[in-house]
Amino acid sequence: LYILTIVHSVGYVIYYHFGPGESESTAYLAQLRDYESKKTLRDQAEQANISEDVLKTAMSDTSALAAGKNVFVARCASCHGQNGEGIIGPNLTDKYQLHGSTRMDIFTVVQRGVPGTAMLAWGEQLGPEEVRAVSAYAASLRGGNVSGKEPQGAPVEGF
Repeated sequence: LYILTIVHSVGYVIYYHFGPGESESTAYLAQLRDYESKKTLRDQAEQANISEDVLKTAMSDTSALAAGKNVFVARCASCHGQNGEGIIGPNLTDKYQLHGSTRMDIFTVVQRGVPGTAMLAWGEQLGPEEVRAVSAYAASLRGGNVSGKEPQGAPVEGF
């Protein structure tokens, strides 16, 4: 049994480290590259189905706003407050925006997050419809001026 174990380990090393066998780390890296390429394609497809006009229309759709509010309360309120007034995250009810100045910028922040901040990439956890709905809901809060966190970012007009 001892000799069989030694022979097997030599065969293993030769096959997986010097031969045609694929190591676990190589297989993992291949799977990761495949995932990243599919993620990029998915992001491009989602971006093709969303625009300023789509978000503006969703902002006037009561069912989309209700769905967006449900997601907001469940996922976003812990940082942005129940009414968007800002706790850890910025106040969403003033007329200022940290990252960009459009509804599409809000969608992109929700979908991809903001590296180096507490803002997660919710596109990884939510479906495309939920991301669209919560983005429209967050955009609809603009101008509500709920007292809370001080304004951050650049002033935005025309919402």
